[in-house]
Amino acid sequence: MKVAIVRDESSFGEKSYETIKQGFKTELIDIESPSEIFIDKLILDKKIITHLSRFDIIVTYIKQADMTLEIVEKLHKVSWIIIGIWRGKGFKTVIKI
Repeated sequence: MKVAIVRDESSFGEKSYETIKQGFKTELIDIESPSEIFIDKLILDKKIITHLSRFDIIVTYIKQADMTLEIVEKLHKVSWIIIGIWRGKGFKTVIKI
């Protein structure tokens, strides 16, 4: 089982990474999120999507909600995507759908 921990800030996900890597092949992946709150068109690098599609579980620690949604939409074929951080109940409602 391969686990990816994706984060857009270096202070997130470190403890999860240290814990999960004890039992599973785990990679910590840093990405850069746009700084805007709302984004009209978000395009993720195809190399990142291709790389992430090789994992069985993805844990996201991404503050930018549109970036998280884009990852979920592009990688819905991954067995599990765990959202480790979100802002507000509205986002939680949208992501559950």
